[in-house]
Amino acid sequence: MRTFAVLFFLLTLPVAAAQPLGETMRIAQPTEADLYLGAGRVEVQAPVRGDVVAAARAVTVAAPVSEDLIAAGDTLEIRAQVGDDVRIAGREVRLGSAIGGHLVAAGETVTLTREARVASFAWIAGQEVVIEGAIAGPLKVAGNKVWIRGHVAGDAEVMAERLELLPGARIDGNLTWSGGKPQVTTGARIGGEQVERPADHPRPAGAVGHLWGELAVTLAFATAAVILFLLFPHAATHAAAELRRRPGVQAAIGLAVLFLTPVIIVLLFITGIGAVLALLLMALYLAALASAALIGAYAVTDLAFILARRRQSGHGVRAAGLVVVVFAVGLLQEVPLLGGLLLFLLVLWGVGAIAWLVFVRPPTGSASAEA
Repeated sequence: MRTFAVLFFLLTLPVAAAQPLGETMRIAQPTEADLYLGAGRVEVQAPVRGDVVAAARAVTVAAPVSEDLIAAGDTLEIRAQVGDDVRIAGREVRLGSAIGGHLVAAGETVTLTREARVASFAWIAGQEVVIEGAIAGPLKVAGNKVWIRGHVAGDAEVMAERLELLPGARIDGNLTWSGGKPQVTTGARIGGEQVERPADHPRPAGAVGHLWGELAVTLAFATAAVILFLLFPHAATHAAAELRRRPGVQAAIGLAVLFLTPVIIVLLFITGIGAVLALLLMALYLAALASAALIGAYAVTDLAFILARRRQSGHGVRAAGLVVVVFAVGLLQEVPLLGGLLLFLLVLWGVGAIAWLVFVRPPTGSASAEA
């Protein structure tokens, strides 16, 4: 729950340093402020005294970050010290440095090298997870294949089809496992008890499949949101401005469109001669629902930048902020009622904004950036 709150809180922090969108973005000079970064590739090559939030195809952190690190992309490599918490998600995640706080990581493959040091707890999910470093707190892992060769100072809770404790592995607390029976090789040590999870607990394959499925959907929405924003930045900004001006009007329009459109579609089908029009309207309705959630997410991003007094931030910075919002909304879907309510409101406002721009006030000229 704390992770969800922190993700939203980060959106309102001042972004003191920003870089334009480009194929490769390198931070080559020391920075005394927070960084929000978005590009094809992001490389942090100089110290950052603040938070780093990055969204890119490839993210490499090769210089110290004094505060939190949040990153999403295809390949992520953390080679330098991070002073506080790390939350990362990607296809290939590799961590080879010290972390001053906790670690939350998800990926197809997640590797903690021998140089990795986590000062607090670690939550990791992936198809293949390799832990060779040290974790000072408890460890929770969900994966298909998990190999542990490092040191876990607390309890370890593992859901995996295959779990191996290799020579040199050391778990000071209890090992709680579910799935395939752990293979403990000579030279591995467990200080506490080995506890098998009750049979009525959800099976690891299902848990991992659910987690990976949620991550895949969130990544797909984040990718679509960034692409649509970069293709149509003026329309997205105009829609966000209209939502800020008339949130009640947009909500009312969205509610009418959401509930009246299906009725119209059914009536058109009943008439027979309106069947083709009904099919077209159904396709537009489904496309509007998907687009509405993205527009609602961008409206939240735009408001956060206004509150942080960063109205003139470049498209790359805003794209990175949009990724953070999409991931935050995706994570909140795991919270009963709150997640569903938030998504409904985003869709409601987004549908209202689309209908307003299409039928009432099409965007012309440059969109205003009023608060």
